[in-house]
Amino acid sequence: MWRSLGRDVAITAVIVGCSVLGDVAAQVALVLRTHEDGNSAWAVTALLLAGNLPAVLFARPAGELVDRYDSRALMVGCALVQALICLPLAVATSMGVMVALAAGLATLTTVAGLARNALVPDMVTEQQLLHANAVLRAANAIGRMAGWPIGGFLTGLLGSDFVLLLDAVSFGVLAAGAMVIHTRRVPNPAPGPRREGKVRAPAGMTIDPILPLIASSVGLVLLFVSTTNVAQVFFLKDILGASDTGYGVVSACWMVGTVLAVPIVAQSRCTRGTLALMVIISEAATGVAVLGAGLASSPVTVGAWYVLGGLGSSSMLIAGATLRQLLAPRDARGRVLAIYNTLVSAGVVVALGLSAVLMSWLGARGVFVVAGVLAVTAATLTGGVVHVVPRRPSNPRGDQVVRSMTGSAGPWWHRKAAAGAAPRGRDEAIPRVCQPLTTE
Repeated sequence: MWRSLGRDVAITAVIVGCSVLGDVAAQVALVLRTHEDGNSAWAVTALLLAGNLPAVLFARPAGELVDRYDSRALMVGCALVQALICLPLAVATSMGVMVALAAGLATLTTVAGLARNALVPDMVTEQQLLHANAVLRAANAIGRMAGWPIGGFLTGLLGSDFVLLLDAVSFGVLAAGAMVIHTRRVPNPAPGPRREGKVRAPAGMTIDPILPLIASSVGLVLLFVSTTNVAQVFFLKDILGASDTGYGVVSACWMVGTVLAVPIVAQSRCTRGTLALMVIISEAATGVAVLGAGLASSPVTVGAWYVLGGLGSSSMLIAGATLRQLLAPRDARGRVLAIYNTLVSAGVVVALGLSAVLMSWLGARGVFVVAGVLAVTAATLTGGVVHVVPRRPSNPRGDQVVRSMTGSAGPWWHRKAAAGAAPRGRDEAIPRVCQPLTTE
């Protein structure tokens, strides 16, 4: 599976997995440190907001950077600075300092993540794009699945400072891996031409009409589900009596479902309609899982529901990311991804702001139940609306250059005919380095 996608996807998967493992272990360590120091739900909320708010505030300038500068320089530079930030974070004792440093890490993660996501479509062909995103999501899930129990275990055994130093090492691995990726993206900052059959985006670009609907729907579901992030530690530890290690293991069950989603999603068709339907079904499954977890009476039962939640949320995120990459013009890819990442991240941030209030009103269990019901409702409404969204013309990737056997490139309908007439190598299907949009 990995070999068919090429070395760059494999390297990217490895470095993503290592980095995420360190990040999640560090998050567990910081949350447990905050909880054990006797801080309230507001302190946990502030810490989690610091990790998510920069993705909303700085998404647009991050997208501009990604569309203007070399992808390798951005990924390597961000990783090295993040490794340095982890050092003072490991010894910080002030809640304010921890929140500020966590916000710095999150800001750099926003830039590096956009650079990596904008680069993935240049690593593979169009039909391999969903498969590649599934593999990268699996690497992310494996890192998270290992990071939760490792973070809980090492925090209890060696302390939170050691775990944060481990996160610094993971950023070093990320920087080293980014330096050996062959695929480069050196974008042309000039804006691309307007296209018919699309609506105008907030940043002045033209986009497919289905993207705002799907991105808003995913943002709503993530808003509802993310209200459980703060409630989770209180629900598992205080209500169900889980230990530190048990808290990490149950949380890792969500990642088990994420891994199980990969072989299912990878076999799906990479088309506009299929991806949109996959998002909607996955949203509903995620909501059902959160509702079931809220009604559970033991950590084991919560873990079982978390497997379904991971399956649904992973499929939702993979399909949504692939849809955006598939429809976004290459020269504006960073900005398009940034716009919709803002909507999705805004849902998470608003949820974190509401979570402490909802905890005081509903209790930890009530937050889970209400979140699950609202997520299912949002998926149902999206399924009803998606049928009235106008269909766009064919040729979903305006940036793709399909060459004939002689290497010529003409209008898209001629390129499509040539593509069906003879087999194409991978490099003929999509250029490896960013080039100006084809305007025929």
